[in-house]
Amino acid sequence: SALVDVVDQAIQKGIAVVTFDSDAPNTNRSSYIGTDNKFFGRQLGKVLKQLQPDGGFYGIVSSFAPNILEREEGLREALGE
Repeated sequence: SALVDVVDQAIQKGIAVVTFDSDAPNTNRSSYIGTDNKFFGRQLGKVLKQLQPDGGFYGIVSSFAPNILEREEGLREALGE
């Protein structure tokens, strides 16, 4: 993809590339700084259980972005779905 090419070109020129918030694991980036999205979702699930210990109904508005899908997965795990 275009992102891979740009990152690799920067690295070839001696520029260190660090991704944050959204990773680019298919590149040769130096490092990634960001959220453990699945953990974030599990923590959200714990908070929801504290707010409604007897359970309840929750609406999940999501997207197809990988980080959002990981958060949703963690949330569903925490809620026992």
